[in-house]
Amino acid sequence: MKTIESNLRKLIFDHLREWAGDTILERGKGYVKQVDRIARTEDNTLVARVIGSEDYVTSVYVGEKGDFEYSCTCSLLGSGKHAIAVVLAAWNT
Repeated sequence: MKTIESNLRKLIFDHLREWAGDTILERGKGYVKQVDRIARTEDNTLVARVIGSEDYVTSVYVGEKGDFEYSCTCSLLGSGKHAIAVVLAAWNT
């Protein structure tokens, strides 16, 4: 079983852009410093608190082929900006 660290190393910035689009990617970059308590689970999921207008719990599954699934407690679930922030923050840890 591959670890999330090896899956993250395979990602390139273009994967994130393709997944989220330019607008959400830029918004997510603005939240990277707001990511707190990032953890990695055994099933290749990142879990973190993202501090915005409220504290949000965000989880992001990162698959071996650059696939993503995420959930967030924010009201804008479809946007993905907090998920992008979590992935970018994980690159820096």
